[in-house]
Amino acid sequence: MLVLYQQYHKHHWLVEGPQFRDLHLFFEEHYNQLHGIYDQFAERLTVLGVIPTCHPTNIVSLSYIQHEEEGVYSVRDMIKNDLEAEKQIAIELRKTFKEAHAEGDVATCYLLQETAFKTEDRAQHLQHFLEDDT
Repeated sequence: MLVLYQQYHKHHWLVEGPQFRDLHLFFEEHYNQLHGIYDQFAERLTVLGVIPTCHPTNIVSLSYIQHEEEGVYSVRDMIKNDLEAEKQIAIELRKTFKEAHAEGDVATCYLLQETAFKTEDRAQHLQHFLEDDT
């Protein structure tokens, strides 16, 4: 999630065009939400006796998504990249939920369900931006 957090932050900084203000705030809302979710997962890991990673190399190697290449993208490409990342995270959340459920870890299941809902909500909003004008 930190990789997507960084991507949303980058898009927040670089977005331009007629929808600048709306997208600037939209990306900011998303990276703030992801930061909060990451913090919840890190705290859950400590409850389970695991030390959460914060080293950039480890974060990249453990991520479900890859860092977007450096550079400036069109707004449409930014949103497409964010949507693909959100979809991949949603897939992985479901897999992790099944594992936590099989272990009887109710608290982690709750956190994963809540996160999946937020992930799907962000993805839906991204999809709306990609639709043709009505």
